[in-house]
Amino acid sequence: MENLNKKCTDIAIVGAGVAGLYAAYCSLISGLSCIIFDMLPYFGGQCVSFYPNKEVYGVPGMQNITASSLVKRLSKQVFGLDKKPVVFTEKVCDIVKEKEFFLINSGKYTAKKVILATGIGNMQPSIPRNIIGAERSDGFAQYYCMKTDLYKDKFVIVAGGGDSAADFALDISRIAKKVLLIHRKDKLLCEFNKLQMIRGTSNIEIKLSENILNIENDNKVITDKNIYNNIDYIVFCYGFSTTPSSIDGIEINENGLIDVDFLTMETKNPGIYAIGDAIAYKNKKKNIVSCFYEADKAVRMINKEIGGIRDV
Repeated sequence: MENLNKKCTDIAIVGAGVAGLYAAYCSLISGLSCIIFDMLPYFGGQCVSFYPNKEVYGVPGMQNITASSLVKRLSKQVFGLDKKPVVFTEKVCDIVKEKEFFLINSGKYTAKKVILATGIGNMQPSIPRNIIGAERSDGFAQYYCMKTDLYKDKFVIVAGGGDSAADFALDISRIAKKVLLIHRKDKLLCEFNKLQMIRGTSNIEIKLSENILNIENDNKVITDKNIYNNIDYIVFCYGFSTTPSSIDGIEINENGLIDVDFLTMETKNPGIYAIGDAIAYKNKKKNIVSCFYEADKAVRMINKEIGGIRDV
């Protein structure tokens, strides 16, 4: 890799997930140089870290594509334009404005503009404290395990009723013997198309208005309505608790998110833009398509200010 810290880059992008990768692509096709930082040693952020084999829905023109495959396509776009724009395993700790430039990590790197694509922060799966035995450590009770081969020909309970639970149930149904999708409410909260797919999958059974009470050592799962025996695994899809990414010099709101001007994607820090799951604005929706739109908008605004080769 060339010595990136000895020259000023047009745009520094913090985060190499879906939003950051597309921002890099938009930057490079506009004739703007960029550098991407990520504390992980690979592209993809939460998509690759937590659900690489999950099918991604709602991306225009993309059918039957997994999260990891989408990330590979996005990274290939970037590498096709510039082979060395990435700094892995480096956390951005501070961003300081000095005259017309931004100094990053105590001046180790310099950029004219910054785009934050830091995602929702550090993620830990939520453990249901009210279920007896949920914290057992023998591998029976799991939280978003992505080693899907583990479930081949197994009887698996998936606990949860949102999109993540639906995605996981559909994913493992291809290889599992049987999947029970148990949700405490009277209806699943996932997107309609996923609900239709679940209902059309023969080895997925839905159990609604049912609360899991106890997980016993003989792989028995007890609810307020049934006792399930001979279960191989139970996977809790109850979401994640998050710790917002903290960068000195960047203001976050009471919810741990970065407020932006929706018309420009600029933060309260002039010259610093933010996109993806890290941001907040009225009617913000956290999905991949929104990430693409926000990245494109942020780069367009920067392009007008510092002048790339062409508009995108």
